[in-house]
Amino acid sequence: LRGAAGGDGFVEDNLWTGIGRARSGCGAAIVGTPDQVLAKLRAYQAEGIEAFILSGYPHATECDLFARHVLPHIQHAPLDFG
Repeated sequence: LRGAAGGDGFVEDNLWTGIGRARSGCGAAIVGTPDQVLAKLRAYQAEGIEAFILSGYPHATECDLFARHVLPHIQHAPLDFG
């Protein structure tokens, strides 16, 4: 993905590869407001993507924002820790 990104690190709207320059193993990050992140995830789901691996920086703050503003509005399966 980084090879396809422009000088600003964006491959497409709200998909940023700059995180891979600072943290190994990270290919890209969905960035933006909660509404922008929700729209991007819904677009990927419409294309048939069923699973996402998500993390945030800083973790606690981003997890809280995602849990309150994005997750309630997107179709998802419950987590199974069993």
